[in-house]
Order: sequence, then structure tokens, then C-alpha cells
Amino acid sequence: MKVLVVDDSRAMRSHLVRLLRGVGANCIEAADGLLALERVEHDGPFDVVLLDYNMPNLDGPGFLDRVSRMPEAYDMKTLMVTSMTDQSFIVNALRAGADDYLMKPFTKELLYEKLRLLDLDVPTA
Repeated sequence: MKVLVVDDSRAMRSHLVRLLRGVGANCIEAADGLLALERVEHDGPFDVVLLDYNMPNLDGPGFLDRVSRMPEAYDMKTLMVTSMTDQSFIVNALRAGADDYLMKPFTKELLYEKLRLLDLDVPTA
């Protein structure tokens, strides 16, 4: 599984990468939506993007809007991983094109379950 991890928090990116590598994922990181677009263009396609909502330069919904026009992203799944818990943010993320939503903080089991729900090959514990 090839994963793009997009979050402006280095600590959160490191945490997600560690969890994903634990199930054999190949991870690439980006600190904001603009850098993530570059990664999709140069390193894609990805099986899934784990995407923060609020980031500098280009936020999660902005990334989703722009990446939807890229041929490299045609079959790519997107999981919004964020601390934005208000219902309006969840609805906005899904309308923008996210396939699912995961609220921080989360357990590794919940992360893996969300990825399995997106039909990704994540082994059960």
C-alpha cells in the first residue's frame, strides 16, 4: 500500500508513518496541501492520502478540490485525519471529496479499520 501522509504537524506525520509502516505501507510525507499536490504529481499514484483539514498554504478541502482534476489521483482514496470535530467540518470534508473522516486522537485499531473500510489491504491484529 502506497500512502501520502499530509499534515503540518511533524509529530503527527511521524506518528501516522510509524503506524502505517507497521502494516507494511510505503509512506511519503508532505507538510501542506501544496506540497502534497507536488507529491501526487511526482510520486503518485497513491492508494490513499491521509489528509489534515487545517494546514498553511492549502488546506485539506482545497487539496481535494485541486487533486480531483489530476489523472494521477483517479483511483486514490482520501481519509481526512483531523481534530476538527464540528459536524459542519465533517460534512464539508466529505463534500470536498474525502472518502472518510477520522478524528484525532485515534487508536491504531481505528485507523486500520478506517483503511479497511476504504478497501485497502490492512491486516487485522
